[in-house]
Amino acid sequence: MGISTDNAASKSMYALTAGALGALARINAEFYAVAAKTQGMTKNDFTVIVQTLYPSVNSAEQIRILDQLWAANASPPIGHSDSSSCT
Repeated sequence: MGISTDNAASKSMYALTAGALGALARINAEFYAVAAKTQGMTKNDFTVIVQTLYPSVNSAEQIRILDQLWAANASPPIGHSDSSSCT
C-alpha cells in the first residue's frame, strides 16, 4: 500500500519469516521519498542533514555522503541546461 502527494511518497510493507526452530516473526518496513528544493541551502545545511540521518556511520563515510549530495546539488536537474531556469 502506498500514498503520494506533490512532493512526497511512502510505502509500507511487511514480511512474515520463520526461523529454523519454527519461530514466526513479522518484519515491518517503511519507505519514504521526499522531493525538496535545495536552492539557497548551504553546505552546513547539508552537513546537518547528513549528521542527523546517518549518526551511526563513521565520519569518513559521512563526508563521502555529504560530498555526493553537495555535488548533486551543484548539478543542474536533468533536462535543464542550468539550475537558474528551474523553479
